[in-house]
Amino acid sequence: MKYFLALIFMCLSYLAHAGHHEKGEMSENVKAMRAAYAAFSNGDIEAWKAEHSDDVVWTILEGLPYAGTHIGKDAIIENVFSRISALWPDFNVEPISFFESGDRVFIHVKVTIGGKQTEALHMATMKDGKQVAFTLHDAASRINTNPYIQLSNSCCHLSGIDLMPKLLNKHRISPKENLST
Repeated sequence: MKYFLALIFMCLSYLAHAGHHEKGEMSENVKAMRAAYAAFSNGDIEAWKAEHSDDVVWTILEGLPYAGTHIGKDAIIENVFSRISALWPDFNVEPISFFESGDRVFIHVKVTIGGKQTEALHMATMKDGKQVAFTLHDAASRINTNPYIQLSNSCCHLSGIDLMPKLLNKHRISPKENLST
């Protein structure tokens, strides 16, 4: 009986730690996403491409000028990146933290556009160490439905206060709220 209990304890101990990383250790998926964000920030498009599958699917929710579903690395570069750089020359995305759950990596980012800063959440789905899908989660889907948010050809803004602050998915907006960070 003692050996049986020891065996059960060892199995439960293994299951409790399965898929977890030692403190400071990073999964291959998080390493790949860190590399992709670093490549994007450095303007190294070939290194960025190396972290994505050939048929990667990016979903940009309604409300941004490059909204839609974009399939393939070249389509993303042409329909998302080139439009962003034309609209917002100072556009910058800086990762704050990475969280992993199964095959998904969630990236909490600071975004700078038009001299304004906000935070957003990106979700990447990974397979074999490559990004196969990406969805941008922020206030973009509310831009066209919220009267306090306008989209101009040059910048997104909240009644001139701040660009999509504090992940609007978590907050209700009213004209009396101070939305600046």
